[in-house]
Amino acid sequence: MNLRELRESKGLSRSKLARILGIDAMTIYNVEKGKRPQLRTASVLANFFGISIEELRGKEHEQE
Repeated sequence: MNLRELRESKGLSRSKLARILGIDAMTIYNVEKGKRPQLRTASVLANFFGISIEELRGKEHEQE
């Protein structure tokens, strides 16, 4: 699953996920489109979805 699929599996919009995590919705959009997030953002996303940062980064590359 990529980040978008993970987000959608929880029934969350980008904006709702952004509010929950305290990050910008555009950041989530960019990560979903393949941009590598900063370490803090990657950590927050990985922790929320219960995956490692490495898994998150692997999921980003699957989208390319």
